[in-house]
This record gives sequence, structure tokens and C-alpha cells, in this order.
Amino acid sequence: MSAMIFGSFPNFDFIIIIMGLGLAVGCMNGLFSLRLQGQSLIMSLGVGFAVVGATEIYVSYGSEFGGTSFVAVPAWLTNLAAFNGKTFGVPIPPVVIIWLGASAFLIWMMKNTWFGRGVYALGGSRTAAARLQVSEWRTWMWLHGISGAMSATTGILLLGFSGGGYVGVGDPYLFSTVAAVVNRADLWNWWWGVSSGAAVDQGDGGRAIVTSRDDAKLAGAADLGADHGINSERVDISQKVLELTNKRGVDVVIENVGEKVWSHALRSLVRGGRLVTCGATSGDQPGADLRRIFIRQLRILGSTLGSLGEFHDLLQFVSHHQSRPVIDSTYALADVHAALDRLEHGRQFGKVTIGID
Repeated sequence: MSAMIFGSFPNFDFIIIIMGLGLAVGCMNGLFSLRLQGQSLIMSLGVGFAVVGATEIYVSYGSEFGGTSFVAVPAWLTNLAAFNGKTFGVPIPPVVIIWLGASAFLIWMMKNTWFGRGVYALGGSRTAAARLQVSEWRTWMWLHGISGAMSATTGILLLGFSGGGYVGVGDPYLFSTVAAVVNRADLWNWWWGVSSGAAVDQGDGGRAIVTSRDDAKLAGAADLGADHGINSERVDISQKVLELTNKRGVDVVIENVGEKVWSHALRSLVRGGRLVTCGATSGDQPGADLRRIFIRQLRILGSTLGSLGEFHDLLQFVSHHQSRPVIDSTYALADVHAALDRLEHGRQFGKVTIGID
């Protein structure tokens, strides 16, 4: 699109038009993300694919190059984007100066302006941001609009660098990124008497499989919303998981048991799956099974609590879904030894609490 518009308009008019289009696409993406309350990453990808597809169709009509546009790029734009370009005669690429300046301005803006602080506040907790009178609508739209304009700027510089425009022009220059996106994911959780993964996961639309050595606890997990329960003393867990998922495996395993279940957890994961570990009650030195990890490209994530902002988000989640913590029993402070005995023998289902008068 940059190449085609550039061939039809004067230089600086072209820049204004392209950046304006980028701003408009960014704002549209922000509007959809905010109104539909979906994953911003997924929404951005969807809007991006739609815009790319529409552009390809538009520029393909009447073109002998099938959507690839070539124009005579002026020397100033080539110099601006080239690795061997010069800045006022000095052998420093202008593109380096441009991005250093943009980065410095962005850092200053985020730290010293109301808008920047509003972005931080909104990212930390939407509830707290609202109480600070940060406009979610205005911040969200400006942030996505600026992102769109910056993407358009990158397209202009790539036009100067390559001399033509096509869908994959930027692919060789992209940084590799890792994004963990869970959308209707399959998940299983070790139910050792203290976890509540099934209740949380169901609120996010996933399918939960829980394991336990106790049928009564499996029944309790089912009441909380678990889709399947596996008695780990009677069946092979990983084989049962593959059976329940049509040999696919699960996307995420949340386990807090450690050594005793580690191999089952790894064998239950789909290629590229994630294992989240937050405990080691049965031992902290399991067999690593490195070959399985790198061949199936598994990711292992350690978790110990979280930030204050994440705690606020959790409270908002609990409030929105009307979730209630599972309380097994409450003991007086004088009966703390009885409470510890119940925990030691694994008789609890949910939290054992102590009342302090």
C-alpha cells in the first residue's frame, strides 16, 4: 500500500496519508479490543490479517505483479532507511537516530506525563485506574492509535530500504517472539487436597481435568466445574489424559506435587505445551526428561505468588465470576494441632483456616 500510494502522491503528502491510515487501523483495533473485551494479541492479529488481505485484493487488480508494488524511491528515503546511510554527511544511519529519538521520547513520556502514568495504571489494575480517574477509553484508543502510526512508519522505512511493497517484506527483520495464548485450552490440575485450579479455569472458558487419589475429592472437583477426574492410584494418568483428549494432550498442566508426578505431567502435554509448577510436596529433584522437553518444545514455568497488580486483577476476576473459595474447615487457634493433623493426613478438601478471636 505504501508503494502504491507513494507513486500517486507527493512525498510528504504520502507520509501523512500512510501514517493517518496506520492511526485509523490502530484505533479500529483498539475499539474492537475494548468493546469485545477479548485478548488484545488475538484481536491485533485478526485486524492485521484482515487489513493485509483487503490490501492484497485491492492492489492485485490490474497489476501484473500480483499485489507487489514497485516504485522509484527517492534518494532521501533510501538514505533514511539504509544501513549505510549518512546523517548530514556523518556515516551514521539516519534510521538509528530516528529510533533512538523515538525511544528516548517514549521513555520520557511514559515516566513524566499523565498519559504514560495512565498506561501503567491501566496495565496494573483497571479498577485502580478508574478510581484514579484514568479514562480507559481515551488511554486505550491513543495507545492503539500510536501503535498503528508507528507500524505505518516502519512500513515507510521498509519501502525506502527495499524499493517495493509486498506482504512479507518485513519478515526477515522481525524479532522472534514467544506469546503464550490460551483460548479454550485443555488444562489439568493435580488435586492434592489444596489446589483450586478447576474452579479458576472454568471461569476462563477452558476444559479442566483434575487428578486425585481420593474419589470423594474428585466428586468435589466435579461439583466445582471440573470436566473430568482421574484417580491416580487406579489408572496411568498420562494415558488417561491422552484418551480424554483424543491423543492430543493438554495445553497446560498446573502441578504442585513435584517429583512423584513430574513424568506424568510432561507426557500429558501437547507439543509446545506449558507446565506451571508451584510446589514440590513429594520431592524437588525429579528426572528432567530433557529429550522430551526440547523435542516437543515444552515450556516449564515456575510460579510463586504474584505482584500487587496481579492480585487486584485476581480479585476483579473473582468478583466478576462470583467465585467463592473452598473452605474445608475452620479451627480455633487452640486447636491448631488438630488442623495440622488434618493437613498431614490429606483429609481436607479446600482450605483449612484458623479463627483468631
